[in-house]
Amino acid sequence: MKHPYPLAAGIPVAPSLEPALADAGARPRLAPDKQRLLRISLLAVLVAVTISLVARLLVYLINGVTNVVFHGELSVAYHSPATNHLGGWVVLLPAIGGLLVSLLQAVKDLQVAYHSRPADTADQQP
Repeated sequence: MKHPYPLAAGIPVAPSLEPALADAGARPRLAPDKQRLLRISLLAVLVAVTISLVARLLVYLINGVTNVVFHGELSVAYHSPATNHLGGWVVLLPAIGGLLVSLLQAVKDLQVAYHSRPADTADQQP
């Protein structure tokens, strides 16, 4: 069955819908909406510029933290952490920090559980 409006001229969204759209008399828009296309393109450029600025800020933040922790200087210039003065402590200190954070979180969870008890059980001694 030949349809009066060939929908293959545009980008097919769902090829199986072509017969139903042709039967309903839906005509494809062959000319793109240039104002909408310009708006979406400008939005894409704005998003790309914003993401690149955020990425640059994150690189500066990583460089700054690396310089403070490994070299003891406040700078955002890149310096390799391989030339640090910590020696073997460079492996142990993050592990100790992780254990300390876990301990602090456990204490906080206990405090939240204690203070969120109902009022009638809070006054009773165990």
